[in-house]
Amino acid sequence: MDAPTSAADATTLGQRLGTEVLEPLKRSFVGKVEIIDLIGIALVARENLFLLGPPGTATSALIYELGRRIQGRTFEYLLTRFTEPNELFGPFAIRRLREGDLVTNTEGMLPEDDALGALFDRFLIRAVCSNIPDDRLVDMLHAGWRLDRNSRN
Repeated sequence: MDAPTSAADATTLGQRLGTEVLEPLKRSFVGKVEIIDLIGIALVARENLFLLGPPGTATSALIYELGRRIQGRTFEYLLTRFTEPNELFGPFAIRRLREGDLVTNTEGMLPEDDALGALFDRFLIRAVCSNIPDDRLVDMLHAGWRLDRNSRN
């Protein structure tokens, strides 16, 4: 989807985002309506979204499907308490390193006891994606099978 050039274009683009991307995602991902609404807000606001969830909560699948629908690129990285910032934001400056300077700025770095807290706080839009209730499991399985079938076509 291209950037809008007028208010009317922005309205049309917003409507298309809702009908062609967000609503189908809501039908495909059981129990993720609020998360998908936040994704829509992040897209419109042109902000990054930090989506945190334990394994099996469809965070990766949701983002992959979004990327497919908007023909966008996605970035995924499994964070652990040992994840280094340069793994996410790029390596040290090579020029400074060649000069023999390996300067590590520890100001605002992650505290020892809450390894992901400081990173989580740096994103304007952030959400925790949790497991769906047990009574929605059958719905989730059917939705997953439909998604898998559609991705193969």
